[in-house]
Amino acid sequence: MKKYLILLGILTLGIASGYAQSAGSLKATLKDSKSGEGINGAVIEMTNAANGKQQYYTSGYQGQVEIKNIPTATYDIAITYLGYKPHTQQVKIGAKELNLGIIKLEEDATVLDKVEIQGFLGTSQKGDTVSYNASAFKTVRDASAEGLLSKMPGITVNSDGSVNAQGETVEKIFVDGKEFFGEDVSTTIKTIPAEMVSKVEVYDKLSDKAEFTGLDDGEGYKAINIVTTLGKRKGAFGKVYGSYGYPDKYSVGGNANLFDGDEKVSIIAMANNINQLNFSFEDIVGATSQAGGGGGMRGGGGMRQARNFMVRPMAGISTVQSVGLNYANQWDKLELQSSYFFNHSTTVNENTTDRLSSGSGDYTEHSLSQTDTENENWNHRLNLRMDYKFSKTQSLMVRANASLQNYDNLTYGEENISNGTTGEALKSLTTSSHDERIGTYGNIFALYRTRLAKPGRTITVNSRVNWNTNDYSQIP
Repeated sequence: MKKYLILLGILTLGIASGYAQSAGSLKATLKDSKSGEGINGAVIEMTNAANGKQQYYTSGYQGQVEIKNIPTATYDIAITYLGYKPHTQQVKIGAKELNLGIIKLEEDATVLDKVEIQGFLGTSQKGDTVSYNASAFKTVRDASAEGLLSKMPGITVNSDGSVNAQGETVEKIFVDGKEFFGEDVSTTIKTIPAEMVSKVEVYDKLSDKAEFTGLDDGEGYKAINIVTTLGKRKGAFGKVYGSYGYPDKYSVGGNANLFDGDEKVSIIAMANNINQLNFSFEDIVGATSQAGGGGGMRGGGGMRQARNFMVRPMAGISTVQSVGLNYANQWDKLELQSSYFFNHSTTVNENTTDRLSSGSGDYTEHSLSQTDTENENWNHRLNLRMDYKFSKTQSLMVRANASLQNYDNLTYGEENISNGTTGEALKSLTTSSHDERIGTYGNIFALYRTRLAKPGRTITVNSRVNWNTNDYSQIP
């Protein structure tokens, strides 16, 4: 027995070590071989030598390349940029960071007698903003912005609806520079049709405080701005979908959008019984007092905390109804953005155990047990952002969000024990439990700011109100 325990311990340590070493990182700097200037917006193509899987990234400001969470393997790297000769090499990614140092790209001096333009340049860079020309990436008919983003090098759309750009998590997605569905990245990219996107801009967004003072406070985050085609910023559009299958499985939904310049109204809804639980990962079970505690001062703080309280899939069959509403508008001095989400799900799980055990002689014991569980979950979430500019030097910013979740769990169990030989009933047991959890969270943050004549000097007055409750009760 001791040998097996030792072997199990060694195997466990080996598995843990394998997980700890399953990802690495890569750093490099791309520069012009003659001028020594950094090359921004170069495309880095990494191909796994073992399985041929490809990943794409782009160089950032002054040619900086920093790629994290790369699965450990051997990769063939190809670096390309218009006007330069391709650079290729093979690297081995391990647990430690691999720094390739400075990679110098040589200009391609080939002179062409005739140039025929077949399309548009896919990417370009201005400062620290990488811009993607949407027309250079083809999508299927009626695709959403989600499908468009997934084709762009350096941008990854994950299965949970989150988005990564240049190796970092995207905290917010803006539409024409304005917030859209708050911090709900997944809903935004599913709502905007790909055909109305002109450009996609990836950049490091400064915090509200830094944008006002002009001094970077280090509280910024990665953001994406979807620039719509000028001729499609006014009008109504949307889509409806539905499917039905045996036995009695269905999925219906759709969205409707009304854009009129700065005024944007969007409604999205769905209903299904095929375990599609959420629009995104922002449905929160209660919350802690720190969720969104950064208010308007830290743009991505609320999103990072919310990930700890997402509604997670459970075993069983879920029936779901969800609806979301977004309204945004801008007047002379006032800018407003608000959103509301509702999500209701009922998950049923049935578990049956049939066990036959033998005793002494011909005696056998037959145990048949069944456990039925029903979980009902209600979510409400409200977000509000308001900016009022009294003048060029004075402004009032208000950020508010609130959430309510009610979780109701009902469990019923029954076990019947009989003589497996004679069928005689020996024992019958029943158990039941019913409990309810209610979680609420709210946060209101207000900030008044006055910019003084000297750059970087401001006077600020702020106020914050937070509330948080988590109640648990057992129902007889």
